[in-house]
Amino acid sequence: MKVIAKFGEYKCPDAHLYWFGPLLTWKYFTVFTKISYAVYLTQFPIFFYNIGKTKYVGEYRHYMMMEILETTAVILLSIALTLTVEMPFQKLKKALLDIEEPLPAKPDKIKKPITISRKSELG
Repeated sequence: MKVIAKFGEYKCPDAHLYWFGPLLTWKYFTVFTKISYAVYLTQFPIFFYNIGKTKYVGEYRHYMMMEILETTAVILLSIALTLTVEMPFQKLKKALLDIEEPLPAKPDKIKKPITISRKSELG
């Protein structure tokens, strides 16, 4: 979402879509950004389960375009997966991989450069 918002701010900073960038960076969209991957993972199994469960072709109705129970199940399962799996693993990753960089080692002694005279090389 942030990439889209930055693109919107880049493409139309003073144009008629000046509301587009702030709309996408709205603080309440963070809820949706946190559960979006879980929604992606759960929608297809639930959708295909409902397709496999259907035994007949029903009459088309406009209210059937968005199944309320299916959508509710996807959202609730996504929230549960985000809270129980994704967020704890993000914290675990941060705890394991965000290691402070060690300070550079201090030299024990300052070594003098070795100089070789021409007389000692020749003999």
